[in-house]
Amino acid sequence: MPDTAMVMAISRTLQILLADRVEPPPNVASVPVTVSTPQADPNAAPAAEPTRLNLFLYRITENEHLKNQESPGRGHPGTYGHPPLCLNLHYLLTAYGSTDDQGFFNESRAHFVLGSAMRVLHDHAELTDRVVTVRTPSGEPVLDPALLEQPEPVRLTLEPLSLDDLTKVWTALTLPYRLSAAYDVRVARIESRRPRRVTRPVGEPPAGPRVLVTTLRNPRITNLQVHRQDTAAGVESPFLYARIGDTLILRGHDLDGTDARVRLGGLPIPVAVPAAQRAEVVVPDADLPGGIPIPEERRLQPGPQPVSVQVGFPGLPGRLVASNQAMVMLVPQVATLTPHTAATPRTLTANGTRLFRPDREGETLVGPARVHRSAYQSATDTQVTVPLPDTLPATDVRGLLSGPLAPFPSLPNQLDLDVTIGSDGPHTVSLAGKPATTPAAARLLQAALRDTASAGPGFRGTRVTATADNRLLIVPGGLSSAVDVAGGPAAVALKLDQQAARPIQHGRLSGPLSPFPALTAAQPRLNVTIGADSATLTLARRPVTPADAAALLQAGLRIHAAPGFATALVAVVDEQLLLVPGTDAALEVAAAVGADATSPAQLQLRVRYAVRVRVEGAESIDPTTVELP
Repeated sequence: MPDTAMVMAISRTLQILLADRVEPPPNVASVPVTVSTPQADPNAAPAAEPTRLNLFLYRITENEHLKNQESPGRGHPGTYGHPPLCLNLHYLLTAYGSTDDQGFFNESRAHFVLGSAMRVLHDHAELTDRVVTVRTPSGEPVLDPALLEQPEPVRLTLEPLSLDDLTKVWTALTLPYRLSAAYDVRVARIESRRPRRVTRPVGEPPAGPRVLVTTLRNPRITNLQVHRQDTAAGVESPFLYARIGDTLILRGHDLDGTDARVRLGGLPIPVAVPAAQRAEVVVPDADLPGGIPIPEERRLQPGPQPVSVQVGFPGLPGRLVASNQAMVMLVPQVATLTPHTAATPRTLTANGTRLFRPDREGETLVGPARVHRSAYQSATDTQVTVPLPDTLPATDVRGLLSGPLAPFPSLPNQLDLDVTIGSDGPHTVSLAGKPATTPAAARLLQAALRDTASAGPGFRGTRVTATADNRLLIVPGGLSSAVDVAGGPAAVALKLDQQAARPIQHGRLSGPLSPFPALTAAQPRLNVTIGADSATLTLARRPVTPADAAALLQAGLRIHAAPGFATALVAVVDEQLLLVPGTDAALEVAAAVGADATSPAQLQLRVRYAVRVRVEGAESIDPTTVELP
């Protein structure tokens, strides 16, 4: 029998096995087995049907494990093989058999037959020529003759199909769903009929073709370092972070074949002067050496980049041999920084290369603050402008300071305030409750301002705090807009109206003090200038919390008789210190020369922050910093 009959032979073998071994249910003489598409018996009564089993071959797949294997005994080392087609057969085993049980459709017989059939297939999960029939005529082989010479037995496996998969099969058949079991039967091996080719011996014609053999010297990288463009000649870094324009220095052996090139991130870069033990290339931007333009979609972008060396050999034109692979991290480069602290909002512009790409994640880190790419005001590959968050140090901070609220006043039932921040407003904001303390009033007022519908960032970023002397301090989002509260019963009661409140124009805000730093000086000193008056503040001791620092700073300021000092205020705004001069003059903070060079920076009142740009997780390494405020 031709091996193309393997599928039919397996189906026939399963049919013989089931017909021979399945037990019939009570009051049924035998259980016939059909190999067909599932279908109801056309001669059966509406509520009854004969007992039988059906095998339905609903799917055939190629066996992936035997796809490229020759059949044992068929292949030969000297021939080009043609592996057989090895198939897995997927059967659906369906049982029929119902009776009329007082008008109900009873399928107990079908359930009995299906359970018996599954037991048979479980007991005979491997079919060989030793399996013979037990019913008349007994002793006959169950295995079809076409399967006798197969190199391995037929194996059966219960296939776990989901209800959804089974439903799809029955839906495709346009038949009502019947309880069925799925089996995977493997393997049906069908030999190829393509002619085999035998290799010819190597030698001079006519015995065979001439073969040229070249001994290859595989190039190998043993060390990779980076020479950065802003360092002295000969200085190499073992830290594998590189930028556009930096030089990669590869060491190893056999790096000097013909047409030597370094493949960086899939980009082939010619080596100008190849040597056996050293190769150098500059990380390119938009052009390869020689002025060859690089298509924009192939230009190197920040992230890990594989590095290898490819060389050619005489006698093998057009063929390159690759070395082992190293890895380098390509990072953005920040060349210069330009702060715009007088703008609204405050911004910082970074110039460099590979700073932004629309299809990649990115962010800029300014000290402890992180600005996501979605907040960038402008962004290109060579320049990004990012807003400086309110959590960073700032000078000339504006806001509004209420009159004293001690004792806390009696408030009207309707707490509506008409508020304007900069040119945004007036907006009517309503407190959600009636506070009984200054801190409670600060919380409710902050929530009401931030939730103002259709208001801008000045409202959404507003912070309201209660000062140590029971005043409300309003700091707008962006820090640079005036805050005005129109007169009204609620504004008068909370002393936010123009008669009682005091506008702030030159406050100085620190950076975040969480966790609070351990100050170096036992008695911290700062030089403070308000208008034309200067004084050196000496704190009584090291502060340990922001509130402690605010109290000590305020006490140090008020010791001095100058008007800007005597009525100065220091408040805590979300773990930041806000120094408010007693007059409308500007306030500056500097180190006490010769006495304490560390406290202004440690209290985040004048500090230099490192600036880093990240693109797709790759972070710039340039030592760029910005001093704030």
